[in-house]
Amino acid sequence: MISISHEASPFHRATRETAVPTLIIHGGSDMLVPVTQADKMHKKLLELGVPVQYDMYPNEKHGIGSAVRDEVFGKVIDWLDRYFPSR
Repeated sequence: MISISHEASPFHRATRETAVPTLIIHGGSDMLVPVTQADKMHKKLLELGVPVQYDMYPNEKHGIGSAVRDEVFGKVIDWLDRYFPSR
């Protein structure tokens, strides 16, 4: 029997047909979600040929702090403009 968490997992649901361009931003000191999960998702999307950008901030925890907030916000805006333009 497959668990609900397995069924809901983007990692287990992503295929070449269903995955969308993905931006992964992860804190290297995240105590809630292990960095290995971001690493695995990044690797899988690369293998599927899905556009993916992975930025890991070694000193950040689960929430992005003020030291990198503006940089991260800029990356999100750039990503959205590139793959989901509003024009």
